[in-house]
Formats: sequence, structure tokens, C-alpha cells
Amino acid sequence: GVSKSGSLRQIQIRGHESREVVDLYELLSGGEASSPILRGGETLFIPPLLETAAIVGEVQRPGIYEISGNGTLAGLLKLAQGVTPTGYPNRVNLYRVSEDHHETGIQTLEADDFEGFKLESGDIVQVMARPLRTINAFKIEGAVNLPGSYQVLEGMTLAQAIEMAGGL
Repeated sequence: GVSKSGSLRQIQIRGHESREVVDLYELLSGGEASSPILRGGETLFIPPLLETAAIVGEVQRPGIYEISGNGTLAGLLKLAQGVTPTGYPNRVNLYRVSEDHHETGIQTLEADDFEGFKLESGDIVQVMARPLRTINAFKIEGAVNLPGSYQVLEGMTLAQAIEMAGGL
């Protein structure tokens, strides 16, 4: 396979009279690209990996992805196969190292900015979890044997709730 330092987006098939560039991300994601047929005498050339950005948090496939020169935040989210059901899809945090490499800045971006926001090599995008409310539940704390959250049952009394928490 391709080493960690090799590009998956710029694989070159060099023939006697032609040169074709294949984007394995497009090919493996089921996009419009089709797998080229190799012929005798052709050479596969894997150039070095150039620009990458990472995406972490509540996405289907967190990881480090190769970005092209015009890679956008929306494109990176697509490569990571989107936000998980518990992720917050409308806002992300972007961490970017300064040009002198001494500081990291944070920028919060809204969904309206995703399509046009250009990524730079080394960017890290964090997709946060959405706050989830628990319904039909209560929380018991303090001097009980099993403090924690429990399901509220129809007609439940205070005594039954304390009993559910293992008693006093």
C-alpha cells in the first residue's frame, strides 16, 4: 500500500504517451471517479504527501486528511463522512498554528462559513457534541447508596425513588 508519507490524492499513472492523475479519496468514497485500467508498461508514481488537516470530535471518521490547495471546511467534513447524530452540525472550532509556529489560535466558525472557508495545512477542526437533555429521568445525589440518574416511572413516589437509589 501507500506509505504514510505518500499522497492518496495525486497518484499518477504514467504511460508511453499519457499521464493520468487519480484521487483515491474520490475513488474509495464512491464518487464519480472510476478505477482506471492499468496496461503493461505503465508506471504508478506516488508523490509525497503535501498538505493535511485533521478533524476530531463528533464526526463519523475522525482523522488526518490530505487537502488539496483549495480544500474547504465543507470538503473536510465530507471526507470525514459528516457529523455524528450526537454532534453539533452548525458550529465548529478551528485551531490554526501561527506562521511563526509559536502560537495556536482558535476560531469558531458557523455553518454558513463551511463552504467558503479555505483550510491550511496543519489546521485542526473540532466538531463539538450537542448538549443532550435527558427526558423522563431524575437525578439523585447525596447520602444514598447509589447516587446517579434514573428513569422516572409513572406515578413514582419519593420513597420509591430513594429505594431505586439503594436507600439511605
